[in-house]
Amino acid sequence: MKIIILIFLLFFLIGISEWLLSINKSFLMDENTGNGDQVDNFAKGKYEIVDTLTMPPTYHLIVGSIARTFNLKNVIWYRLINLFLVIWIIPTFYYLCEKNILRTLQFSIFPIMFPFYILVYTDLFSLLMILLSFLLLTKKRYYLSAFTGTIAMFTRQDNIIWILFFCSYIFFIEKKDYFRKIYGYIMSIILILSYLILYRGKLVLGDNIQHPIMFHHNNIWFFLFVFFLIFFPIIITHLKEIKNYLIIYKDYIAILLIIMIFVFINFTNRHFYNQEKGFWFNEILLLANNNIIFKIIFVLIIATSIAYLLTVRFKSLKEYLIYPFSIIFLSISLLIEPRYYFITFSFFMIFRKEEKKEIEKFLLIYYSIISIFFFLRLLFFDKF
Repeated sequence: MKIIILIFLLFFLIGISEWLLSINKSFLMDENTGNGDQVDNFAKGKYEIVDTLTMPPTYHLIVGSIARTFNLKNVIWYRLINLFLVIWIIPTFYYLCEKNILRTLQFSIFPIMFPFYILVYTDLFSLLMILLSFLLLTKKRYYLSAFTGTIAMFTRQDNIIWILFFCSYIFFIEKKDYFRKIYGYIMSIILILSYLILYRGKLVLGDNIQHPIMFHHNNIWFFLFVFFLIFFPIIITHLKEIKNYLIIYKDYIAILLIIMIFVFINFTNRHFYNQEKGFWFNEILLLANNNIIFKIIFVLIIATSIAYLLTVRFKSLKEYLIYPFSIIFLSISLLIEPRYYFITFSFFMIFRKEEKKEIEKFLLIYYSIISIFFFLRLLFFDKF
């Protein structure tokens, strides 16, 4: 029955994607600023690298090569090829969450990810490679995991953070011959660093003026805001537990107050791309910077997310490594983009303990409603 449900879900996603593909015959959003144009080049046998492409063209070469092999040279086919590649994140996640069908369904229609099944973006392919690499790691197939992780890094360079996460995770599993177990990951890191050196040490290849690499705290705070919205049905049921936790550990109240004051004073929306109106997250960012009442609500929501994360119980100690590595991963980009949260959210969904069935089922309904809303926005307004 579980397999039948998964197959049904796959065909449902393919069906609605085909519908969208037949309506939108031109590039949407950022498809045409690097990703789509680069795929189109490869599909037509042109191997020039588009100036605005920020990452190595691994994903684009795969999609473009498939398109060229079967003579499928338009945006509709590019999206369909992308769908057939990234749809494998669903069975991969299914095995990572110990064959939990309800959680797999939640993941399959995860609101901020859902529209990207049918868009020519690197984000879901990157997620697939990271999750597949982690699945192989859990099976102790370390060299295959490292190989898949290498593809992930050559899809999006910042995935080097997750390869370091894997190395740290393995330390808690393999105390004996540890360095031999992570040898493949070390070689993959050396390989990506060598590639970047060839590009004069640029972590971001094209459009690097808009993507400076340094510590930027704003993505961390916005992630926590989005986290509250995504897991609202769960957080609301934990409010009593959060209250009791803060009563016992009173020092955390002072820390939360300091964080709230810091965010209130320092949270800014400085990136050029975050000024474009129409995208839901840009609209929230504008409100958070221009409306004092909303900014207070924004800060309170962030504090609530932090308080909830303090009380979260994962299945094992090593899974808490997701916290420091997520902070590092989120802090290297000035551009505030929910697409950058896919991997962190996916690991959280894998690691978190099961809630009551009623809450988990309500979460699925909650995700369905939000995903339909985002899907319709994309369909009728070319915005997400």
